[in-house]
Amino acid sequence: MFRRRTCFVGAVSFALIVYWFFCAYWVVSSNVPKTTTSTTESVSHEVSRTVSEQRLVAVKPPGETAGLKKEELPEEICRKKRDALRPASSSQSCLQKAVANLHRTDVYQHCLQSFQSPPKPDPIHVVIPSNGQRVVGMMALVNSVAKNTKSPVEFHLVSDRKGAAHIALWFERSPAMRNVSKEIIVFNSSWIDGKYSANSVAKYRIKLLSDPLNFVRFFLDRLLPSHKGRLVYLDDDTIMQGDIRELASTPIAENHVAAFASGCNEVMKCVHPNSHSFDAYMDYRKPRIRNTGIPRKTCQFNAGVFVVNLTEFRRRKLSDKLVYWSEMNVKEKLFREGASQPPVMIVFHNLFSQLDPRWHVLHLGTSPPLVPKYGKDFLHNDARLLHWDAGHKPWLTPRPVGFDIWQKYASSDPVKLIEYQSNK
Repeated sequence: MFRRRTCFVGAVSFALIVYWFFCAYWVVSSNVPKTTTSTTESVSHEVSRTVSEQRLVAVKPPGETAGLKKEELPEEICRKKRDALRPASSSQSCLQKAVANLHRTDVYQHCLQSFQSPPKPDPIHVVIPSNGQRVVGMMALVNSVAKNTKSPVEFHLVSDRKGAAHIALWFERSPAMRNVSKEIIVFNSSWIDGKYSANSVAKYRIKLLSDPLNFVRFFLDRLLPSHKGRLVYLDDDTIMQGDIRELASTPIAENHVAAFASGCNEVMKCVHPNSHSFDAYMDYRKPRIRNTGIPRKTCQFNAGVFVVNLTEFRRRKLSDKLVYWSEMNVKEKLFREGASQPPVMIVFHNLFSQLDPRWHVLHLGTSPPLVPKYGKDFLHNDARLLHWDAGHKPWLTPRPVGFDIWQKYASSDPVKLIEYQSNK
């Protein structure tokens, strides 16, 4: 009996020892990290990933890194946007095709600008000449420029003494225009007196061409002696429908001084294919004209709208050169047509870049049979600047093409209103 009890106690004791030993082993082993397996797996994963990356790099074109596309240049991105546009179709008219191509250029240029820092909010300087009888045109133009831009604009309004007083009174009596930033300048006609003569096959034009204010464009450096950089010149028989910031930002090549719209641009070729060449303005029988080396069939450009780098204009002393050619015409009768236009064509030949044709839509003031057939849609939606050159001005009768556009910006002449009330 005693032996059985002793054996039983021994068995229980052994079982308890085994149990406690097993528990102790389990607790210790559960607190020790399994470094061997995880480290092996981690190393294996890193090696595999490194090999994979090396394979990817090996098949990438030069200039690319693993997992990244080659960064495209802005020109490439913008070219793709432009080329993605639907090209002009054969069913479209000549003018519609020209506008479609110009729109493609717009998309490309605006895309490039999006990669550049925004332009500085410097004021745009605009020179507009006008005599006392045409102030109504000048004021409509000023209004159209101001209403179609958010950029600051500084107007330099040039006239004779009577016209300057007229302009000042107009601003004073027009509350909507009092905030326009302007400088009214009385033109010194002695700069050009006796140094020009006007010629035209249309006799009525000779008087208009003989107005000294037509020569304001010759003396921009004297009128704005402290100004440097760009300015915009506009005749008073024009109307602005676009943002003048875009016009003032027209690209001008490094070796050029200004930007003009060629009379043979893609729009004019569609609506006015018989555009005048140099020999319509100049007498090529005269040696001085032939010695310029300018081919007689070179396409003319109109001097009524242009962007000019005044710093370069001044440095090259172009004012003196313009006056020289005007004086030579007095002495030698070099010009067939015009007064201030031919010297500009000679002096700026090979010195100007191309202006977008929508920024100078010409010949709206010609006689009805000769007015280019732009069409209402083009004039209202595509044209940025309209020019009623020639004799039919929008403030005169009969009303020319595009009068409804000009009328939106025109206002009543307060000077005439005062005269009418005083005579009642």
